[in-house]
Amino acid sequence: MKSISIDKSIEKKRLVYQFDVEIIFLYIFFYFMSLGLPVVTVMVFISDKQHHREPLMPFYIFFTFIDFWMIAGMYFANKLYQFNTSNLIEHKGEITSLLEQYYPGIEFHTEGSNLIRGEKELGWLKMRARIITIILTDESIYVNILNTYRGENFSPIQGLYNYYRSKMLSEYIYKNLSSSTQI
Repeated sequence: MKSISIDKSIEKKRLVYQFDVEIIFLYIFFYFMSLGLPVVTVMVFISDKQHHREPLMPFYIFFTFIDFWMIAGMYFANKLYQFNTSNLIEHKGEITSLLEQYYPGIEFHTEGSNLIRGEKELGWLKMRARIITIILTDESIYVNILNTYRGENFSPIQGLYNYYRSKMLSEYIYKNLSSSTQI
């Protein structure tokens, strides 16, 4: 797992990784791809109009949906879901056990006083992974679920869905923690 800067991540409400040339290349590549797809869709539409071909509207609607999904995925891939509550750092061990119940196949590690991370390899060849990152502060919990492929390159395709799963995980932690302790 790539190391993250906790203070900058909390400030920006996004996972901020330590400076690395690979990270810069990855961001440039994915932003180019996610912003290039809408341009290609528009160019094909204009080309069909110029050559007097009948445009296939289901084709354009489908590719426009894919374009928006990729752009939203890029935005939400490293976005931290923030859930406001109090006294979470005191219950770090309980939160780790709740995470292991919610994701039984993932071994979670605590890094420092306010970071919990876990990773599970997925797929037949173990080329994909799911990384769960929890940052605890005195007044909030920040959750991010990130899917990667071929090493540690993040996948923007599942960014929007993983943000929703981060929200569900935060609510699960809060519900089970509040029923067992006073927070």
